[in-house]
Amino acid sequence: LLDVASVLVIVAGCLSFFMAWDGIFSVCREWRCMFGLYIGGLIVVLILEVATVVTCVIFTMRVEDHLYNATYQGIVNQFEGHIVTDNSFSKAFDGAQVE
Repeated sequence: LLDVASVLVIVAGCLSFFMAWDGIFSVCREWRCMFGLYIGGLIVVLILEVATVVTCVIFTMRVEDHLYNATYQGIVNQFEGHIVTDNSFSKAFDGAQVE
């Protein structure tokens, strides 16, 4: 999902650049057709930006859920509760609590 969001941002940025030039030409030449194309392009860019925000929110929620579940399962299955242990998860979890 993060790759999709990155591509959407790049495409929206490129479209914004070209749409700015289209807007300049349509205003200077007073071309109604080009101005309509400019407005349509702005709507497309807006839709791409909204899709990017939605994708990022979904990705953030999925990462938070995955981290929570992985940490919870690690505590239940691997945490020993002893300070001196050979279990790397227990050492990391104890170190995180101390920090």
